[in-house]
Amino acid sequence: MWLDHLRGPGQYRGDVILFTNIDGMAREGVTQRPYPNVPTDARCAHVDRVLSYYIVPVEQYEVAMQMDIIC
Repeated sequence: MWLDHLRGPGQYRGDVILFTNIDGMAREGVTQRPYPNVPTDARCAHVDRVLSYYIVPVEQYEVAMQMDIIC
């Protein structure tokens, strides 16, 4: 749904990269990258994400936008 909104009403045409630790999330138009070592304690999740900045290929882009998906 979020991708349809970005591509449709949002008219966003840039790259979309999904970092996930869940298999089977592939979708056309989205580059999927594994998010390793997800902490089991939710209190550590934010800190872990901040410390995982090195897996984001920011050197390839002029602007990077982060969107969190909450289920």
